[in-house]
Amino acid sequence: MSQTEDPTGRHEPPTKRSFYLSLGTSTLRAALLVVAVILGIVLLKKAFPVNASEGVVTSHPAAVPTSPAPSTRPAPSPTRAPRIKGVVVQVLNGAARQGLAAAATQTLMHRGYKVEQPGDAAKTTTTVVYYRADSKIDAQFLQAQYFPDARLKPAPSTFPPTVQITVVLGEDYTPAPTPST
Repeated sequence: MSQTEDPTGRHEPPTKRSFYLSLGTSTLRAALLVVAVILGIVLLKKAFPVNASEGVVTSHPAAVPTSPAPSTRPAPSPTRAPRIKGVVVQVLNGAARQGLAAAATQTLMHRGYKVEQPGDAAKTTTTVVYYRADSKIDAQFLQAQYFPDARLKPAPSTFPPTVQITVVLGEDYTPAPTPST
């Protein structure tokens, strides 16, 4: 412990007050040192981010390699797995080829989808998969599996509210060959 010096030059033994003042000052210095170290670590991490995919430290965030160009098909969102059971799908024929919607409906029914009666739509060149807001992930999965060249769009309010996904087959639709048994 340190001794205090009075104005006459004599040293006196430390008092309780000087002890607590010294202890408080030391504690405050230690706390400030810990805060400074933590802030330094945070600032260094922000200044030199780590590219987790390659484990490479980059000198500037702009130097982080960009991912490859996005695919033309949207990927299913990782928030939940796509469903098949219980998803209500209706297939409409916009290609003016007889039996096209019925055949696609049968395929989906045999794969576990709940299907509505197929129907006709206005003639169109492009196949489109329409989805309700709560069924986007399911529609992306259905599109990827059965209608890979189709466009994916939110369903207009004129579509039946009981149908979660509506597939309008266009002239570009070619049914997948059925495996022979």
